[in-house]
This record gives sequence, structure tokens and C-alpha cells, in this order.
Amino acid sequence: MHNYKSLYYIVLSVFLLVVSCVTVYQPSSPAAEEDPTPLPVWTVYLPNPEIPAHGTIRPVPAHQGWTNLRMERDLDRMADAKITAVLVVVTPSQLLAEDFHERYRKFAELAERHSIQIALLLTSLTRPAPALERNNIYQYLENKGFFEFSNRLCNKDGVPVVLIGEEFSLDASLPELDSMVCFLQLGHELPALPSGPMDIPAMQPSPDGVLWIRAADNFGCAPYNRARPTDDWTIPRKNGGPFQRQLEQARYLGAKLLLLDSWNDYSRGSFVENNSLDQDAFLKILKNR
Repeated sequence: MHNYKSLYYIVLSVFLLVVSCVTVYQPSSPAAEEDPTPLPVWTVYLPNPEIPAHGTIRPVPAHQGWTNLRMERDLDRMADAKITAVLVVVTPSQLLAEDFHERYRKFAELAERHSIQIALLLTSLTRPAPALERNNIYQYLENKGFFEFSNRLCNKDGVPVVLIGEEFSLDASLPELDSMVCFLQLGHELPALPSGPMDIPAMQPSPDGVLWIRAADNFGCAPYNRARPTDDWTIPRKNGGPFQRQLEQARYLGAKLLLLDSWNDYSRGSFVENNSLDQDAFLKILKNR
């Protein structure tokens, strides 16, 4: 009888232990283990960036021209960094050149394979910039097939997007064009590109949730330091520290879309691609945003 009671208490103890373990253990849901959804990023991209002479900062590997190999490498890295869309910078005169058309078509083809959207960002190298007419731009781009790509960047209504620099004088909106092309001008439909020192507390998304982030800025430093890793940059690189803080602030502020200045603007020191100064530090930060 004594043995029977001992066995009973042993079985009961084991049963209670198992029940308590099952009760206490609460498996976490898959959603709780997943990283937050990365904020969408549209990055400014220069097909032929100017690399300042007599400097020490270069893309890695160094490249000459907008070749297929460079396109593939850039898009591979953009996809890994979870870039949503690429804003290809082009001037009005460059837009008229057939070699740009050919290169852009190839870029669109390769970008589609990486599920990256593309759009044109029209900028000017001269001041004052020429006046632009919406209908003329649309007719030209339509005739040249710039809206034919399946991965073209579109607005929420599926209308292809064209971005216009704030330096241009753009004529008034034409309601009949709204269903065919969506013009987004910096400083109007989209926020103007900020300049000067970085002010984290002053960062604020537009009413639509759009916010600029800048990799760096060398305009405030001595001209001979703009292609060198010095401490007098307006926004220093510091291995991505200031860039990381901007991304954290964007998330805190509830931004819905980030405009990145830029993928490869070496003349302004604002680049995130692999380079001889901080290698892939910025891309890692961008990927883990």
C-alpha cells in the first residue's frame, strides 16, 4: 500500500509539472519575431556621377560609364538594401540623346528582374533653369517609350510618375494629363531637398509622410577637402552614425516614404554605395532600417 501511494504521488507530481510547463510557456507569434517592415525608399541615382579629382574617395570597384556590368552590380546592391525605387537623374539635354534612351531601357530591363521600380528625375545644371511645359514633356516621353516599362514607378492610381527638380519653372497642372502622367516636383508635391547641417529634432515628414534622408554633405567644408574624409563636412559621414540617426528618427516620426540623397553623388559627398572610405557601412545600415 505504501508503495502504491508513493507511485501515486510521483505520477501526480510529474503530471502537475508538465501542466505547469505547458501553462507557463507561451510560444511567440511569427509576427512578433519578424523585423518591422522596412520603410519604402526612393533613391536618387546618377548614371554618370562626377568623381572629384585629387581626392581619395572612389566607388568600389571603380567604374567608367553606365555599363551593363555596373548596372547589374548597382541593382544587386540596391535589392539587397531593400531599395524600392530608383530616381534616375537626367538633364533636359541628356534626355534628348539616343544613347541615354538605350541605356535607360537596359537599366529598366535589369531593374525589373530585381523587382525595383524606376522613374526619371529631371534636373538642371544651369541657373536659372529653363521653363518646362508638362504637355511637351509627356508627349516626348510617350513617343520615346519611357512609359512602356512594367516596373515604371506609378502613383496609387497606377499613373506613371515623373519627378521634376525644384529649380525648374513648371507650368500649371493640366487636368487632361492627370490620368496619363503624374508630375511630382520637389518643393511642391514632394518636399524640397534639405540643405545645410543636419538637425534631427527639426526633421518632419510632409503631410503625406514623405521625408528626405541624406547620406552626408560636404558643401560646408573647404573645397580641397570635399573629396577627402575630413571633419569639416556639413554632415560628416562618421561611418554612418548620422545616417543611422536619421533613419531612427524617420521611424519614430511615422514617415511613410523616404527619399534618399543619394546612391552615388560624390560631388556632394552624399553616397551610400560601396566606396573606398567606409566600404559597405551605409548599405548595411540601410538594409537593417
